Amino acid sequence: MSVKAFLDFIELRTKVGSVIPFMAGFFFTLYYFHQIDPINTVLYFCALVLIDVFTTGWNNYNDFHLAKNETLQQSTSALGRQDIAPKVALRWLIGFISTATVLGLILVWRTNLIVLAISVLFILIGILYTYGPFPISRLPLGELLSSLVLGFGNFFLTVYVNVPADQLVDLRFDGPLMLFQLNWLNVILVFVASLPTVFLIANLMLMNNICDYTVDLENGRHTLISYIGQKRGIQLYQLSAYSCYVVIIVGIGLKLYPWPAALAFASGPTLLRNGFALQKSQEKRVVFGTAVQNLIVFNGFWLVGMLIGLYL
Repeated sequence: MSVKAFLDFIELRTKVGSVIPFMAGFFFTLYYFHQIDPINTVLYFCALVLIDVFTTGWNNYNDFHLAKNETLQQSTSALGRQDIAPKVALRWLIGFISTATVLGLILVWRTNLIVLAISVLFILIGILYTYGPFPISRLPLGELLSSLVLGFGNFFLTVYVNVPADQLVDLRFDGPLMLFQLNWLNVILVFVASLPTVFLIANLMLMNNICDYTVDLENGRHTLISYIGQKRGIQLYQLSAYSCYVVIIVGIGLKLYPWPAALAFASGPTLLRNGFALQKSQEKRVVFGTAVQNLIVFNGFWLVGMLIGLYL
């Protein structure tokens, strides 16, 4: 497999969807909980990236096999575009998930079983995204589940592996007893803090489905857009993007973010311009990059504001 084919297979350009929530969770942990565990952070980041490339590769692998004809194989899967042998792709997938599993087990040993339970759930969702009799990607649940896994789940686990378990969720054994403890207030606050990444990652999936509306119908995918239409899909996309600014105001008010996090508002012109661009064109090669740009620009300003707040 060539380097070009490999990068297309793992869709390197989409990895910002994992890295940015991780960075957001990292800076939030430093600001709100005032602590970090460097070893757990590195272990989690490496496992996260491996799981992400596995999920993307697995989706490409299954899209290739589920495509109804050769034309759709070429348009929907890197295996078709790059002439990647399915057996070669499968060997890479096994390597990704095996390494991620080893790193994950080390992390569970250093933390507790909650990390294992959440990780297994997220991997299962990733596998079922394009596998099984009713793949999630072909249902109107794709945007919701992918944004919760990558946006909130990633953010939450980044926080969780860096703070004492009793700050969020704890599961431990005391003799014959299994003890479960939930700090519901902190969990809710972490969820609120993660919402900008949830909204903007949901928009990556939403943008993809808006642009692929016709192709998805031809290929038997009944995504959310097939139910609400492109026009309402675009309205939902814009609402989701602009809701990030409401979360920033709420977050500063609740002291989840320092006041310099308001620097995120500097991304407003970019998000507005990209929203208008989507109204004018739903051609993927023209507008899909604007969803990625929104994620990077908004979070770039936000994270710079969080970093400044750490030194005030």
